[in-house]
Amino acid sequence: MYAEFLTSSKTYLIAVGKKDELGIEDIITAKIIKLTLLGKEIPNLNKIQQKIMKSPHAKLLKTLGFEDDVKFCSQLNTHQTVPIFSNKGFIKL
Repeated sequence: MYAEFLTSSKTYLIAVGKKDELGIEDIITAKIIKLTLLGKEIPNLNKIQQKIMKSPHAKLLKTLGFEDDVKFCSQLNTHQTVPIFSNKGFIKL
């Protein structure tokens, strides 16, 4: 498990992977969230997306017919809002 603590805001980012195997896409996502929260620039998004597409989990999803889903999920800042989920469902803001 990959975990990182952001001391400035007491935020934990935990990339869990699958079956005791780190998921590179989880680690990349945690690092991008960290950079964004700290107001830092995200380096070479195209290179990051290529790395995700070559990951074992992305390859598995491609074989299952979900390549377009992996590409879609590799995009950044496609929506103006972020959904909030609680134990009762999504919260309407």
